[in-house]
Amino acid sequence: MQKLLLAAAAALTLPFGAVPALADGHEMAQPEMLEQDWHRVTMVKFHPGKRERASEIIEMFNKTSQTMGEALPLQIHMNTGAWDMIVAFPMKHGIAQMGWRDTPENKAWQAEFAKMVGGKDKAQAIFKEFDSLVADRQQHIGHTH
Repeated sequence: MQKLLLAAAAALTLPFGAVPALADGHEMAQPEMLEQDWHRVTMVKFHPGKRERASEIIEMFNKTSQTMGEALPLQIHMNTGAWDMIVAFPMKHGIAQMGWRDTPENKAWQAEFAKMVGGKDKAQAIFKEFDSLVADRQQHIGHTH
């Protein structure tokens, strides 16, 4: 009985659906990619009284993006709810970008930001200051179509 169950389980793993299609000359159909724009969505809550300074730093970030000809992320300033701001950053390389350690565009952006603020150390200090203004943050991935 055990041998019969093992044989049945092994048989279920065979690619029955593909064999007839390949045998009569049909190719496997390529799946159609959906037209979607992917975004990294960040929700931010600032420490009390720190929103204004955070906005000044965000303007520095935006200036860097504009200098590089990049589209600015969608920024929504919240009037209700737990978050002060929701920002949607376009993922230029789509969902595949999730598997990347970094993008060439981000490396170039970081270099340009450092140049604009007077060096890598100053850029790091600004990033650290911005992080100190943030009380809470959540990041999610979403898409539009």
